[in-house]
Amino acid sequence: MKRRNKISLIFLIVLLVIFLPLAIYGFIYRLQTNYYDENSNHLLYFKDSIWFYDNGNLLYKYDCKNKNCELLRSIIDEKDLKVNYFKKGVIKKLSLINNKYAFISDGEEAFIFDLEKNSSIMPIKNIKNYDTNLEGNLFIVENSSGKWGVIRLNDSLEQVIPFNYDFIGLNNRLDLGIFQVKSGDDYYIINSNDQVLTSSFDKIMYDFTNDVVLIRDTNYEIYDYNLNKYLENIKISNIEFIKDYIIVYTTSNVLIYNDIKGASLKEVNTYGKSNINVEYEENKINIKEGDNVIDYLEIN
Repeated sequence: MKRRNKISLIFLIVLLVIFLPLAIYGFIYRLQTNYYDENSNHLLYFKDSIWFYDNGNLLYKYDCKNKNCELLRSIIDEKDLKVNYFKKGVIKKLSLINNKYAFISDGEEAFIFDLEKNSSIMPIKNIKNYDTNLEGNLFIVENSSGKWGVIRLNDSLEQVIPFNYDFIGLNNRLDLGIFQVKSGDDYYIINSNDQVLTSSFDKIMYDFTNDVVLIRDTNYEIYDYNLNKYLENIKISNIEFIKDYIIVYTTSNVLIYNDIKGASLKEVNTYGKSNINVEYEENKINIKEGDNVIDYLEIN
């Protein structure tokens, strides 16, 4: 029995002598070859790289050059201004654009990176898309010289609006396809072909439609595109745009216009009422006190 135990012990020692160094060597080899750096949890930021996945499949990996390295975040510089900026989209943080582009901040530099070609294609300072998807892969971009323009990212980078402006913004409606811009001290509206549509204004526009500009300074001021002022004799407490209609609130009534140059289509006495609001419903605009409809305007 003792002889058998001695043989077993010798056999066990031989196995340890053979396999323990192999196990240690395998562990060291895995560490040296980054075996454990495969990002099995599919993290966006992992081991000094930015990893881009699609349905669990790794598409690209950007290797950072600095510790301070991340996807560039969209700014909304209108938050501190008197502007009814765009905020109706589905929130989507900037990640992989069109399955090949990314906005990256690496150290002191920011740029648009083509992951397919593994190269930077444009240095930038800031990006603005209001944390949503703008139609046609459009992005409002501040270039490295501090000027704003609009680009489109499809198969290649396309300049839509040249980088000539100190500010570019969208109002709270995407269907207009027009932008407010600032050049020097002047504000005006342009279309996506960089054509100027309005006279220049010396104040930032709070909101606008296809034919009306609203300024919100100490009071509300409403203009057409040629700087003609309207409703000067009305003490306006608020204005909003619903579809192609202009809703004017005063302390005692609500007026609805389709053409600011003409008479109102609807006037509702709201004196003594509280929590007055207006909402669009199919084929009509409801004037409400709280949740209760007190009047409406049928529209086409």
